[in-house]
Amino acid sequence: MAWLKSPGLSGSTSKLARRLKNPRDDTGTCAIGPNGPQATQNTNHVPIHGTGYLSNTDHTNAGDESAEGQLQQDQRMSGYEEGLIKLVGGQDNSEGRVEIFHNGAWGTVCDDDWEIKDAQVVCRQLHYPGAKEALGSAAFGQGNYSILFYSNTSNFDQYSILGQYNLCFLFQITIFFSENSSWTLFAEISFTHLLLGSGNIWMDDLACTGNEISLLQCTSPGWGVHNCGHSEDAAVRCEMGAEPNTRDLTPEYTLDHNATLPEQLGELFDSEHDCDLNIPVVVDNSTVETVCAHSVILFLNPNLKASQPDFQRLRINVTSDCSQYARTFVRYIYTRKVKFTIPSAYCIIKMASDWGLQDLQNEAAKVFREFLPEDSTFQSQISFCQYAFVINDEALKDVCVRYLAWNCEALIDSPAWTKLPLFIVKALLSSSDILVRNETVILHGLEKWAAAQEDTTIPKILLKLIRFPMISAEDLYRLDGSQYHTSKLQGFQFNALPISIILSDMTEQRNIYTPRIYNGPTWSFTFSTQEVRAYNHSGHYIFKGQQMGTLTSDFQTPVHSSSYFAFQTVIWQAKVLVSEKDCTRESVSCSSLPAVSLKIKEKQGNLPSEMADRIGYRNRIVLKCKERHVFHIDEFNSVNSDNLIFIPSLAEQTYPCHSGRLSYQVVVCPYYST
Repeated sequence: MAWLKSPGLSGSTSKLARRLKNPRDDTGTCAIGPNGPQATQNTNHVPIHGTGYLSNTDHTNAGDESAEGQLQQDQRMSGYEEGLIKLVGGQDNSEGRVEIFHNGAWGTVCDDDWEIKDAQVVCRQLHYPGAKEALGSAAFGQGNYSILFYSNTSNFDQYSILGQYNLCFLFQITIFFSENSSWTLFAEISFTHLLLGSGNIWMDDLACTGNEISLLQCTSPGWGVHNCGHSEDAAVRCEMGAEPNTRDLTPEYTLDHNATLPEQLGELFDSEHDCDLNIPVVVDNSTVETVCAHSVILFLNPNLKASQPDFQRLRINVTSDCSQYARTFVRYIYTRKVKFTIPSAYCIIKMASDWGLQDLQNEAAKVFREFLPEDSTFQSQISFCQYAFVINDEALKDVCVRYLAWNCEALIDSPAWTKLPLFIVKALLSSSDILVRNETVILHGLEKWAAAQEDTTIPKILLKLIRFPMISAEDLYRLDGSQYHTSKLQGFQFNALPISIILSDMTEQRNIYTPRIYNGPTWSFTFSTQEVRAYNHSGHYIFKGQQMGTLTSDFQTPVHSSSYFAFQTVIWQAKVLVSEKDCTRESVSCSSLPAVSLKIKEKQGNLPSEMADRIGYRNRIVLKCKERHVFHIDEFNSVNSDNLIFIPSLAEQTYPCHSGRLSYQVVVCPYYST
């Protein structure tokens, strides 16, 4: 967009444009009255001579009522992966200010050396065909903005700018003036409202070649190193192609047992001809519909014949949300084929259980594994788990509880958390497979759950499942409430005393001294999806501004979680091998790929042998799918060598990640051996 159209003038446009883009005066808005410019208080509208008032309060982008609030919400979310990018403030998804996610927060990119090659990388990372334009100077801008021009002379170069310079509008201005005029007449003003650009500026002086698939691959001075303001935020316009980042919002799982029965039986069922059974569908003791069926077809199912000898008494008891799937369920008996969806899976499997259809029930674990990751609200997971506990199926209970444990932090943050029945909360807290930043997250989550049940304190049956020795001394100190007194003392003892003193307590109460999987930043390191994709594409991994030829990183942790060892540290080395070339370079044999290793590189500080011998590690590899959910966790067998964990294939994954977009998090898990 042109900043200024100035007919009849030459050599002055660029200077005024620079003044407009880089205003320095913060004195407030300026009203143009009959005697020239007059300073006023900042307002939501600007008087413009001859045209009335121009308001900047009614031109907000749809869906962005509070850009700053949204930014703060984004920064609190942990579901974004390192290096993720988004476009903000454009007319559609293909254009906008470039923002990149780093260290838990969104930030912008400065326009210094911002070129079409950099824009190409951004657009391809967002799955567009390419870039049409690389824009700078906050083209999709910042905050609310009011501006007026005036002149006390006919010299164009002496025009000045007054106003509140929180840039929110791009102005296209046509100025007409006469040599004798003491102030400027505004003949044309048009503007576009833009979103706020504030907070972090993460990148500057990018030097992309244009062939990278992620901004993480481009060289730069480093995260947060810049000499820019938000008036220099970089932006792009991408070429339009297929919608980026699309995913199937209605996943399905097809089960086909149709080995012998012809498809014609499905047509018979659909025709509703010659039925000798009308099976009632009952909701709250009231029949809401009947399903037409043929007893001779039902008789062919041996499980149904054994569990329901009198077909005339068949009925389908369901909740109101499941009644719509009753016909689908009966049709399966005809065709031996059914298509599950997230809403229907629980309903159909529950009906199969009621009717004793063992072949359909046997598929429940597979169905659960497919659908458990697909509902970010956790409502479906609760239904699946309740069903598993009601029928007391240990395999199904394990499938459900393990998923909730691996994704416990997201569960606690969801509305479904406070609706969990006590028996599922108890089963979850009994697990050592829970993955959270620290034990305090679980305790605070339990306080929230208890408050929702209108309990003033946490039930004792649940409180005793909290592992207070695993809570840091700082967090223990902040706990308030008489119900925590004894447990806090136990936690302080663990953090302050050597193992020789507390060994007998640990032996007697082994469970509460067993750590869960704590993946806070003190104990973990992550290779993000974007970093792995960039390495696959270029063969380079950029870490802390350094370009490396392997997916390798060193990181440091305390030797143990007890505060007793606060000044004893271990340096670890983590590697991800994604190709045979990586395996050859590391002189290891890879039976499959990818593979991950984690080993001790160096111990800093000397521990007495009697203490060192008591400290062990059950380190884990945590795999996330699309940075949304944990789908697999495995344990390393050794800490002193390149002991590899081979990532399972799709068929072997506990909860399948069909996208193949994985992040790899290594977690150090120390424990005391007794």
